[in-house]
Amino acid sequence: MQINKTDSNDAFGLAQIVRTGWYRPVDVKSMESHRLRLLVVARARVVSMRTGLYSQIRGLLKTFGVVLAPGKGSSFEQLVLRGILNDHSVRVVVESLLSTWRHLSTELKKLNREIGRAARAIPVCRQLMTVPGVGSLTAVAYATTVDEPSRFRRSKDLGPYLGMTPRKYQSGDVDRTGSISKCGDRTTRSLLFEAAGVLLFRNRQSCALKEWGLNSLGERGHGRPESLWRVNLLSCCIGCGPTGVSSSPTAPSESLNPPDQLFRDSHGASSACPLLGRRMKLSRDSLSVGLGRANHIGKLQRHLATC
Repeated sequence: MQINKTDSNDAFGLAQIVRTGWYRPVDVKSMESHRLRLLVVARARVVSMRTGLYSQIRGLLKTFGVVLAPGKGSSFEQLVLRGILNDHSVRVVVESLLSTWRHLSTELKKLNREIGRAARAIPVCRQLMTVPGVGSLTAVAYATTVDEPSRFRRSKDLGPYLGMTPRKYQSGDVDRTGSISKCGDRTTRSLLFEAAGVLLFRNRQSCALKEWGLNSLGERGHGRPESLWRVNLLSCCIGCGPTGVSSSPTAPSESLNPPDQLFRDSHGASSACPLLGRRMKLSRDSLSVGLGRANHIGKLQRHLATC
């Protein structure tokens, strides 16, 4: 430890760390992953700017007594044009903001097309999109987050990496299990959360994973925080897999037990979701990660034993 902080002292300290080996190596993502991630980040920024203008136009007109009805896209534009006052200053400001909003909408469509084109060109993303609720955006975001799957020793290590496992505080007799840690990439975690919601509540195709999730939600009710935590667990199940941008297809490990029945309908026919059964390598550990309670783990293991 040096008393004075100077560039030479910092260099000396770093050299000592390297010499003694008191550091942990960090994986560097590939340039291809950064290029794809650039599309996701740019799209998120455009969406944020577009939403801000949307709210600002509504708030500006509301100040002058014009309350716009709910609407989006072209209907929102028509509502604004019909609601503009005859006041010159208000008209100039609203038309300027509306023109910017229209331009951002055009650019957003352009970015969506680029993301869709990139997802269709990558085999991993095409396989990810076979899961109900996973589109091109979610597939690209997940693939760029994982990048090189070999850096994860086990499939269940991906849950903590994405911040989907509960916080833990333990000291003496105190043992608390809190909400999810929310570490890692926020965008990917949010997209997986939305994908799990679509799988649970929007997807009409019957599968065992959906039924298990709905049964788990029914035990405590849809309005409880526990329900959100369980949806996060299902999101983790969707995201637990060794797929990445720079990876080549690998055969499932024999030491794991991929639940092929998770995506079989009530008639026993295989559904259009082969990814979780083959590529994602879902094991008993990967499904039970984040539960934190022995009774929940036992229920899940008994459920998988029947598959």
